[in-house]
Amino acid sequence: MQTKTITLEQPLTVVGLSGEVEKPSAQQTIGALWGQAAQAGALSAPAPSYGVYSDYQDKLANRYRVTVGQPEAPASETTRAVTLPAGEYVVFEDRGPGAEVAARLWRHVWTKWPERDRRTFDVDFERYEGSPDEATVSLYIGVTPAR
Repeated sequence: MQTKTITLEQPLTVVGLSGEVEKPSAQQTIGALWGQAAQAGALSAPAPSYGVYSDYQDKLANRYRVTVGQPEAPASETTRAVTLPAGEYVVFEDRGPGAEVAARLWRHVWTKWPERDRRTFDVDFERYEGSPDEATVSLYIGVTPAR
């Protein structure tokens, strides 16, 4: 796993399917969203796909919104646009089966990352490149700038 801090200079808009998530059923709900997005043709290779986490109700991430899609994708009645704000992010990156890698990266953030108190709980996102079976997954966690 690689970790780095980056500054996203320009906001980026991701358009895709969206749903409310509650912590006890998060894995199931998020997996279903990815499946629906794939079936709807909302994820076109080779462009990267995104899972965007927003509208956090609290800093325990008990309830939030997830949007699964791609940058600048065409909008429709069934999709939602969400903006990834410019700013500082800590990025965790690894490679392997996409769903497994994402789960491993999030577990690291919640249990081992020593700077998790810097999280803004504004917008976090995953960026997937490659196939579901062999993807490079980058998890961007929005943080307050280091002093």
